[in-house]
Amino acid sequence: MESRKTSVVIEESVDPIVSIIIPAYNSEKYIKDSLLSVLQQSFCSIQIIIVDDGSTDKTREIVTNIAEKDSRIELFCKDNGGVGSARNYGIKYARGKYLAFIDSDDSIGERYIENLIKEIRDNNIKLSISGYSLIYEVNSSENKRKRVTPTHNGKYVKEEFIKEMKTLIDNRIMIAPFAKLFVSKIVKEKAIFFNTEISIGEDLLFNLAYINALDCKNEIILSNQSDYEYHIRKGSLTHDFGRNRIKMQDNLYAGCVEFCNCYKAYELEEKLAKQYFKGLMNCIDSDMEKKVGKIILRDDIQTILSLGLINEAITGNRYLQGKRLFWYDIELMLYRAGFKSRNIILLMSISWIRCFIKKKIRGY
Repeated sequence: MESRKTSVVIEESVDPIVSIIIPAYNSEKYIKDSLLSVLQQSFCSIQIIIVDDGSTDKTREIVTNIAEKDSRIELFCKDNGGVGSARNYGIKYARGKYLAFIDSDDSIGERYIENLIKEIRDNNIKLSISGYSLIYEVNSSENKRKRVTPTHNGKYVKEEFIKEMKTLIDNRIMIAPFAKLFVSKIVKEKAIFFNTEISIGEDLLFNLAYINALDCKNEIILSNQSDYEYHIRKGSLTHDFGRNRIKMQDNLYAGCVEFCNCYKAYELEEKLAKQYFKGLMNCIDSDMEKKVGKIILRDDIQTILSLGLINEAITGNRYLQGKRLFWYDIELMLYRAGFKSRNIILLMSISWIRCFIKKKIRGY
């Protein structure tokens, strides 16, 4: 049972109720603040698993020093294998009934876990989802904050939730593993793990696999809390995923299409097609921002245009058939028209506009 004492929820249990998994790689700048925000949780029955993924800075030393003062912190060290590999490692050692994931450069409000767990402890609730706060770093002393929450709150059975997922794709709530509380038993018994072969979209595939594993009568709850603070720091928006990044986008979309076909979620498939196009455009944007040169840029665009699923995404799925939806989603239609034209100059122009807008938003 829960009892309150100086605004702290006390849980009497041999095993922790919630296991919080934090993968860390060269996180010395932020790991202390992230970890301290977890230690200040009003819900105290937590296991804090830090997986050091082969850091070469002082991350391990910082965590060790803090762990000496709180036995709830467990530090595991492994060779570098990527964030998905680190999360999988943490799942292996999680003892809590529920699982939460936090990134090492993010932080959480004092009642983050308490708010997530409030409803999930109803026996039939198998997933608790909240919103988050998006924090843009303008400079060393100024941040911009944007609150991102589900369009609708409340309980959903699996079929109803899949219909609602289209809005959670748009606001990127379903794209990430954070701002969620999963049932550990389901994750482990159904062998749901992060795909370590890709470094783009593995979080979304994990979430889809978890939804797929639920029984039709299981319920998911959405709340408008935004206690998770997702930081986008200056200079961190351009990611280099290596030469396989384009193929990774195709593999990600293939997994999404398979899920949508299984549940005939054709409107959701359209939303995921948009994410697919945006992901491919990000590859082009990355080339543009790195100024790789016209030859490499053209080669990458040609590689994109030769992908196995690009034609299916361009054509549109059954949700659009028979509907006059030119204005359905202007951004999606722009991407679809650009890729359908197979015009390299047009795609480069779209990318230039995107890069210009990104710089204006970021301020650098």
